[in-house]
Amino acid sequence: MGDKIKCMDNKDFEKYLNKVRNNISNIHNQFYVLRALRNNDYKNIYDRNNYFWGVMLYSLENCFFLELPRLFERNEKQRVISIYSLLEFLPENKEKDGILEKIDSYGNTIYNLKKRRDKIYAHEDEEVFLNRDDFLKKHLIKWEEVENIIKLTETLLGDIETEFTNTGSSCSYTYKGFENESESDVKDIMGRLGRH
Repeated sequence: MGDKIKCMDNKDFEKYLNKVRNNISNIHNQFYVLRALRNNDYKNIYDRNNYFWGVMLYSLENCFFLELPRLFERNEKQRVISIYSLLEFLPENKEKDGILEKIDSYGNTIYNLKKRRDKIYAHEDEEVFLNRDDFLKKHLIKWEEVENIIKLTETLLGDIETEFTNTGSSCSYTYKGFENESESDVKDIMGRLGRH
């Protein structure tokens, strides 16, 4: 996994952790806004301002499907900031193995997310362009699976920080507020737009 992190101290770990935590916050917000906007009740609003909504929904979806797989990036050639880069701060032990097993349990979905990112969102792959339906069937992604991976990131961050600090007390993260607040914001905004 690239060069090992040379200076494995608390300050460096905190910098990596904060970056990954911020990325996860953005991904949670994007997912719940996007999910709320995928509501057929809003079709009239979308149709009324289709140029705006076409760009907005396309941009949000692209951003989400570019960023989520990046959390699980392993690059042998160059260092990338991801959950795996946080794992480099941990000693080789059963706790680290347990964290890797949790990630591996979603391996197929993570693989499909990366394939879609690489072939659709990050690049316009000619083969996929010509056979998009076949590609999407082969690399099927269900929203429930994506939501489970997103919720997994909360657990992973807590597990990694708990193991790194090694204080005996467990760390935990929750992004539940994004689920409630992001969807509430969408309903509020769309309600206002629906009245105009």
